[in-house]
Amino acid sequence: MSTEEKITQHLTTLAPEKSAALSRLYQLIHMETSSNGPQFFDGKNEKGKVVTNPTIGFGKSRIQYANGRFQDTFRIGICATSTGLSIYILGLEDKNFLREFLGDRLGKAKITGYAISFKKMSDIDEFALRELVRAVTEQ
Repeated sequence: MSTEEKITQHLTTLAPEKSAALSRLYQLIHMETSSNGPQFFDGKNEKGKVVTNPTIGFGKSRIQYANGRFQDTFRIGICATSTGLSIYILGLEDKNFLREFLGDRLGKAKITGYAISFKKMSDIDEFALRELVRAVTEQ
C-alpha cells in the first residue's frame, strides 16, 4: 500500500469533522513543503503496540537522543488527537522558537517547545501557519 493510500485509509477511520480538519491541515502543509512526499507512521512500535496517534509527516529531521543514538524521522508531523489536532516540529534546537516565531499570531492554540495543539482549523490563522512551515523546512 502506498503512503497516500495509507493516509487516505487513516482519514476514513476518523469522525467526519476530524477527518475534514486533518485533511485541510494535510493539504495546507503539503502545499508548503518541498519534500519528496509525505510519510505515514501508524503509531505502533516494532512490537505492534500503540505508542502514539497515527501521524502524517513531512520533510526530514535527525534526532539525537541522550544516549547518543540517532533517529531519522520527519520534520513536521500532524495528527488527530482526542481533543483536536496537533502539529509537531521535530529537530528544533531552540525550545522557545515556536512561541517566539508565532507570538500570538497563530490564534487559539496551545504552543509548547515542539508542538502546537488546537481544536479546529478555524481556531488558527492559516497564513501564520504557512509562514511557520516555510521557516522550519528551510532550516
